[in-house]
Amino acid sequence: MNHVGTQELTTKRLTLRKLKLEDFHDIFNNWAGDKEVAKYTTWYAHQSEEVTQEYVKMVVRPYNELNYYCWGIEYQKNLVGMISVIQVDEEAEVCGIGYVLSK
Repeated sequence: MNHVGTQELTTKRLTLRKLKLEDFHDIFNNWAGDKEVAKYTTWYAHQSEEVTQEYVKMVVRPYNELNYYCWGIEYQKNLVGMISVIQVDEEAEVCGIGYVLSK
């Protein structure tokens, strides 16, 4: 595979971009702190913005690695979700993705 890392992608409706540390407030309010959104995910709803802030620090740390992919999903200038590559099989050249969207 030819890895290029998390690059910004823009369509007519959406922008996929790297998350920023200051996004934690929107992430908490739009999906991470929402029990209904987290109901069918592999993680529990965050109990506080501080938990989300620590999570975002972990997410943005490896952005300089070319085999790391994690985007914030913007719709009409609002951060409404995220999508990331969660599993890579280099030999088969396939990967899995995980995503979450706000209500």
